[in-house]
Amino acid sequence: MAHRFSLLTAHIRRLVCIGLLLGGSLFGDQYDPSLSYYNGVDGLTGTALSNSLHNIIDNHTDLGYDAMRYAPRVLDVDPNNSSNIILIYSGYSIPGHTFNSQWNREHAWPQSFGADSGTKPGADFHHLFPANPGVNSARSNLIFDWTDPGNYQSVSNAPGSSKDNNSFEPRDADKGRIARAMLYMDLRYDSGDGYGDFNLAESANQSSKRMAKLSTLLEWNRLFPPDEHERRRNHLIHNGFEFASFNYKQGNRNPFVDIPDVADVIFDDPDLYAWGEWRWEHFSINDYFSGDKIAPFGDPDNDLLLNLIEYSADLDPMVAESPDLLSKIRFAGFAIQLRYSRQRNSIRGGITYAVEKSQTPLREETWEPLSAQDITNESTSGSGNPETVTLNLKDLGADMYFRLVVSQSVGHETLEAFFDPVATYDPTGSIFVYDNILGGTGWTDSDWMGELADDNYPWVYHKQHGPIYVDAWRDDIVWTSDPAIGWFYSSSELYPWIYHVDSDEWYYYHTLSASPNRMFMNSNKQWLPETQLAPST
Repeated sequence: MAHRFSLLTAHIRRLVCIGLLLGGSLFGDQYDPSLSYYNGVDGLTGTALSNSLHNIIDNHTDLGYDAMRYAPRVLDVDPNNSSNIILIYSGYSIPGHTFNSQWNREHAWPQSFGADSGTKPGADFHHLFPANPGVNSARSNLIFDWTDPGNYQSVSNAPGSSKDNNSFEPRDADKGRIARAMLYMDLRYDSGDGYGDFNLAESANQSSKRMAKLSTLLEWNRLFPPDEHERRRNHLIHNGFEFASFNYKQGNRNPFVDIPDVADVIFDDPDLYAWGEWRWEHFSINDYFSGDKIAPFGDPDNDLLLNLIEYSADLDPMVAESPDLLSKIRFAGFAIQLRYSRQRNSIRGGITYAVEKSQTPLREETWEPLSAQDITNESTSGSGNPETVTLNLKDLGADMYFRLVVSQSVGHETLEAFFDPVATYDPTGSIFVYDNILGGTGWTDSDWMGELADDNYPWVYHKQHGPIYVDAWRDDIVWTSDPAIGWFYSSSELYPWIYHVDSDEWYYYHTLSASPNRMFMNSNKQWLPETQLAPST
């Protein structure tokens, strides 16, 4: 029985759930900058972008180092206990009034590297955090980096954080915010400020105010995006807040909190075309704060290729395309060759690729990764981005289906987008006997399936079934995904008999019933409500 399998339909529930999590603007409107704050940065890269952002955040108000004795009681307040503050490196919640006895001020950019407490950099709220005094001393002026597994030391009173002979690794919950604080200091303080030129690099040099480790901080920025606490903190530092009748308003923002992507655009790695660089190249600054078009599961050009998939082959997310992203060549009787595009070194940017196989692609639980025994050899070709990956496989059978999985690490979650080459992005017309595609006049009778409206084909609105996704070449072989009952098969010769995939059974549909109260008769001549046909996954 021939059929095609649609990427979008099979994963509609998973994508909708995650899409709701990541939808809307890049973050929440409550902590977004004004629409004019980043005027003039669109289209800039490298030094030009760095200079423009520096000029935007320069000349902030110096509130003085002593202000940081009180500011954390608002900036770092425990959302579950307004009398407490949350400490950096540990996440411990302690009473905010216990300055010096239970907490003191941690300089993410060390005083010995130029951020002395008596200077404007040393009093900059964007890199000052409340910390346990012992943990502050343990970090000292160590650079930030992954600690050496062979020389690993835990840090007392900072579970999840560690140190070795020359570096300090914060717990995961703080890696991103520390990275963005350090990137901010590099951007904010240059030789024109009178405090020296603060720079991030791969190795540290105290006399030249060069701190490290840039590549690790960029990685942490990608892997651990800003949470609500960090975005709120950034917003309050810019907008101001009151504590004990005093107004604290530094008056500038950390661009890396608002738009983490710009880190990879400014500190360009020639060996890595990062996800953030790709987004910055194809979207406008306003896209970051309005709508969901830049989200991993966004599809602004409506070509059914999600942004993560478009990035995987370096396509333009604003131009509809129908490319073959996973090609299959079958050598009769002995082997299969698969080819797909992959961004070079993308794993460093938190993006990974895999190919999965299934003989029954309509059943999500049957998809599994290719095993080492399936692959004869793997090779790459091409010197630029993206590179071409070629997989030579053993003979897995003519009825084996394959799909490309692009995964993105976000904190402790992994987001997945799928490309299934069996899914079609063309036909451009309806399989039914009428043509109601280009803004038709509403309901039309098919010659066998009843009243339909298919202006958005392959999505069809059926008067009795409701919204359904049609996956078919012609009207005598029709696969349909119904959000309430899952996948079913029928045809002009069979309908209203349908084959239901999840229960592996034939049912007769009572054509006078309508969603959500449809009735189906099974082989035992029992009438069942549609809720009993609901998919199991």
